[in-house]
Amino acid sequence: MNDLPISFEQPLWLIIPILLVAIAIAALLYYRNSSFSKPLNYLLFFLRFCVILILALLLLNPYFFNETKDLQKPIIVVALDESESMLNGTDSTSLSESIQRNIDEIKQELSDTYELDFLSFHHQVNEQINFKFDGKRSDIGQVLKYTSEKYYMLPLTGIILLSDGQNNQGISPLHYAENQSTAIYPIIFGDTAKQKDVYIDAIFHNKVIRQNAKFPVDVVVQAEGFSGEKLTVRVEKAGRVLQQKEITLNSDNFNQEIRFELKATGSGLQSYSVRIPELENENNIKNNQSRFYIQSLESGNKILILGNNPHPDLGALASALRKVDGYEIDIKSLSDYPFSTSDYQLIVLHGLPSLDQRSKRIFEQADFKNKALWYIWSTSSDIPSVTKNDFPWESNQQVAGFEYSELAPKEDFSSFKMPQNWARIYKTYPPLYVPFVKWQSVSQNDVIFQQSIRGFESGEVLMGLWSKGQLKRAFLAGEGLWKWRIYDYQSTGSHEQFNSLIQRVSRYLLTGVYDDRFNIQYQSIYNETDLIEWEAQVYNKAFETINEGDVSLQIKNELGEEYDYLFSPQENGFSAPIGYLAAGSYSFKAKAQLPDTTLLEEGKFIVDAWNMEQARAGSNMELLKQMADLSGGSIYFPAQTSSLLEQLKNSPDAAQRYSITQEIINFIDLKWLALLLVLLLGTEWVLRKRFGSY
Repeated sequence: MNDLPISFEQPLWLIIPILLVAIAIAALLYYRNSSFSKPLNYLLFFLRFCVILILALLLLNPYFFNETKDLQKPIIVVALDESESMLNGTDSTSLSESIQRNIDEIKQELSDTYELDFLSFHHQVNEQINFKFDGKRSDIGQVLKYTSEKYYMLPLTGIILLSDGQNNQGISPLHYAENQSTAIYPIIFGDTAKQKDVYIDAIFHNKVIRQNAKFPVDVVVQAEGFSGEKLTVRVEKAGRVLQQKEITLNSDNFNQEIRFELKATGSGLQSYSVRIPELENENNIKNNQSRFYIQSLESGNKILILGNNPHPDLGALASALRKVDGYEIDIKSLSDYPFSTSDYQLIVLHGLPSLDQRSKRIFEQADFKNKALWYIWSTSSDIPSVTKNDFPWESNQQVAGFEYSELAPKEDFSSFKMPQNWARIYKTYPPLYVPFVKWQSVSQNDVIFQQSIRGFESGEVLMGLWSKGQLKRAFLAGEGLWKWRIYDYQSTGSHEQFNSLIQRVSRYLLTGVYDDRFNIQYQSIYNETDLIEWEAQVYNKAFETINEGDVSLQIKNELGEEYDYLFSPQENGFSAPIGYLAAGSYSFKAKAQLPDTTLLEEGKFIVDAWNMEQARAGSNMELLKQMADLSGGSIYFPAQTSSLLEQLKNSPDAAQRYSITQEIINFIDLKWLALLLVLLLGTEWVLRKRFGSY
């Protein structure tokens, strides 16, 4: 421990007047005081001087730095892949025993030299090892991101990764391996030999199709070790072959995307399967078949995303809205005019209205104003013509140029339920390019985000909502939404948070189009790896969001088993955590019991099985080797664990190091200083009392 010199928050020269004041007050009491003897007078003068001096010096807030040195071991993270693919070609008991031997050896050899942290992962990271191997997805990048964040500024020396290298979710682990300073040492499990195998690698299709419409299905076929063979790929429904195509495998490492054009017959949820007949000497036939589902709708919500001109924001909006079951999305710009807007329930207006005459004609269409409208301003917007209509903000100023504005969330926003911690999440999003103008609220509205210019919250609206009778309106004051979508993926590895915001605004706007006071927000198709949570919106007769009443839910599976849930009231809606559901077909009934009525909603949904863990047999040694090479590590097999441990024990990074913790200590927080003051004052009081004063 090392105490550095004392510092003061106030100027040091103030010590001189403080010293003089302390002498003056003490002298006033004891200078030429005849009540005590001369030696006692000097002693009492000194005691009072010390008390006054200490109290006065505390006004300068003196402090000092206290440094503590701690001896710290370097850290090794041991991360075990507990996804289902680890069991390909073996059973869980023998795999667990093999891995347990490796872990015991790691503990025995490295625990004296390193601090060991044992983790497991599949599509998420767990802080303990369970040996369950039941993960439906593998996200190696997630565990690398987790360790880099957890051990930021700490001596993380290496990551021992026990995995087969199969990765089918999230950002590529090569990105993290290349951009971190920690060496990765994969211990490879699974068969590394090239196996003869044919499998369906992926199926791409739209989830929601209008009934009797044609839709494309793209099937990605992978084949290894069958060069020159012919292969048949079939799409089936209810056991009947709809289409089939024959292809020739022209290499031992074959990959091709095959397109089928199908017709959406029937209504509701429709099940299809893609199947490849088994080839001779094929090692794994579990991955020769895969199922997919579509929602076939007679009619749905038609949304028009209309731009003054082509813009990347239009694609970002469409990508988010196309994820919602029952939405049919069209993108148009003024160059597509003439067209009618009568078939759409919601119109998103990007950069419109503008000064273009085609814009004026669109706004003059008979039923245009009877739609749900979402205005998004850009540099092409004719802002004065917007505010002449039903806009709840007005300004007596002209637009004085454009500037970049960050998001300042309004946490009292109440029109609909937002995700947990939404204000913290969206506050970090990139700024939008907004017009520089001051607004004044003239009618009722609800603001989601205000503008923040270079860290200063101006109070001007950035995004808000309002109503025109039953119809809903939304307004976003700037362009640049495409940056939000990219930022979301860079930060989280998905577009979920961006999509959620766009989808919630659109759902709110559509509530005014239909006379529907009870709305359950759910998907018609889930994956068995999805953590399901449903939200509900309940409205009063004036179509204002309420959170009163009891909202219940009953879900029934194919076996007739029923599961009951209660929605919890939130500030602006209801939510019910469903959790994980097994693959299968489900129906549900929801009921909202209100003081004036009972509202009901029912429907069906599918939980689809995730079979990507069985898609590829053996290990992906190429990926693990690339990770090791990029990070400065090397690959090993379970039998070579001793060599890895020997290398780590003899590594220069194995030396223990000192960490220095520096702490600021204020004198006013020192307990012994208070005791000293009590002691000085007590001694003075006792002496005065003993010799005839007080």
